[in-house]
Amino acid sequence: MMEMAPGLVLDSADSSDPEIAGKHMYSDESYSMKVVNLANVMSNEHDNCKQFFNTKMPELVSGTTKEKSQYNVLGIGSGPGEMDLYILSAIQKFRPDLKISSETIEPNHTQIELYKANLFKIPDLRGVTFTWHEKTTAQYRQDGKQNKEFKKFDLIHMIQMVYYTTPIKETLEFFISCLSPEGKLIITIITGDSGWNKLYKRHKWLSQEDYCMDLCSEDITAILDTIPVRYETHDIDSYFDITECFVEGSDVGGMLLDAVTEKLHFAETAPADIKAKIMEDLQSPEFSVRRDGKILLDTRVKAIVVG
Repeated sequence: MMEMAPGLVLDSADSSDPEIAGKHMYSDESYSMKVVNLANVMSNEHDNCKQFFNTKMPELVSGTTKEKSQYNVLGIGSGPGEMDLYILSAIQKFRPDLKISSETIEPNHTQIELYKANLFKIPDLRGVTFTWHEKTTAQYRQDGKQNKEFKKFDLIHMIQMVYYTTPIKETLEFFISCLSPEGKLIITIITGDSGWNKLYKRHKWLSQEDYCMDLCSEDITAILDTIPVRYETHDIDSYFDITECFVEGSDVGGMLLDAVTEKLHFAETAPADIKAKIMEDLQSPEFSVRRDGKILLDTRVKAIVVG
């Protein structure tokens, strides 16, 4: 849904106007990592995604491991690897005898080093080999085309990262082609009727030119319908506690507001009228719910299982 915000003039120049759009939060890597870590603490999304994988893993793995001694996994845009390591642990829990090859596409060197550090905290992942590709999905696709060789994977997952890859359809088609005959591609992405997506649909200027932050699950399923390919969807409940955003002068609130807008120091740098409208919308029942004295931004997610 696209809706014009009252009192806010938006036109085709808004997304590139630095006075409106501001600097992207990820332009300051050290700060953005702190913001992401804080946001994960204030959201139940990771816990609920882990519950999904824990419940779904026996079904996902059983169809592809009957005659296999090795299971190939590819994580795309894995960051510090928290979800990757949980998924690998869930696979190993279901099939402890299975050798697992884990590969990761992650362009950020710092994130890869954090992934390796997190790996040492999980001593039970025996029999798992790890390979990290420090490149973007576009670079990975291009390398595969040049080498005319594509490794097949039993499980490929894109956890909340499809917003940052273009072109989306070509990317999805490529990684679907990298699946083994019984392999699965899992995409988690915000739902179209969530408060988060409505916010980005209303305030188009929040999205940077290189990102598709207003992308939602319905956009992905519409693309999959054109390929075509089999898929199923699963709802994952998720809320983000943004109460502190409304505490005047709160450093935590400022960081949470940056997490929501993905802008660097939004509270200090945004024009007053734009900040006021964002704050008004974040409190609106259209975007958030109030529960136990907290303001919870609706960040519901769908898991799309392809294959």
